[in-house]
Amino acid sequence: MNIERVISHWTTNTYYIENNGESVIIDASDVAIKEFVAVSPKNIIITHGHVDHIEVLEELRDEYQCKVVIQEEGQQMLIDPMMNTSGFFPQFKTISCKEAEVTFKGKGFSFEVGDKKFKTMHTPGHSPDSSIFYCEEEKLLIAGDLVFENSIGRSDFMHSNTEQHLKNIIKVLDFFADDYTVLPGHGNPFILGNAKKDIMNVVNWVANQEQIVL
Repeated sequence: MNIERVISHWTTNTYYIENNGESVIIDASDVAIKEFVAVSPKNIIITHGHVDHIEVLEELRDEYQCKVVIQEEGQQMLIDPMMNTSGFFPQFKTISCKEAEVTFKGKGFSFEVGDKKFKTMHTPGHSPDSSIFYCEEEKLLIAGDLVFENSIGRSDFMHSNTEQHLKNIIKVLDFFADDYTVLPGHGNPFILGNAKKDIMNVVNWVANQEQIVL
């Protein structure tokens, strides 16, 4: 499996994953990902609909004539600048995308890249549609803005839910083995077991600040 990454001006990661003659793009932050595309992607998979993850979505969708996939609550985020937060940043252009061709609710959805199967887990909190994708065979976890190497995603947006976010982080840390490689929405890839202690320290600190019982 070949994985390439580019980093946008938002410091957001866009990934290109290719395997056995098929490929997908994960998130749509920077058109520079096109330089790595050797096989036209069949899907653009969106971890969640914040502006920094969909800024170049329409350009990539038009370029490759592929289907966009997002958790069903992300449809409104794609089309509504206030929901995707681009409406809050006047120094940047307002983003309003077309709806995704494919939506899913939760863990029943999966997709394949060649002979590798990726499963889904809906992990709202950072945003209503936040989702992760994982390949058990490769021990690979695409985490979006759920967790980072030494921290966690924000939960102070108008549509965020801090308690939900923290509890989903704990669920994910318990569910996945320490040897999974994590591809986060920001920052470098990391081995989950090496980061769990730092992540939980942040979770507990936020819970204490917000008086949330976990």
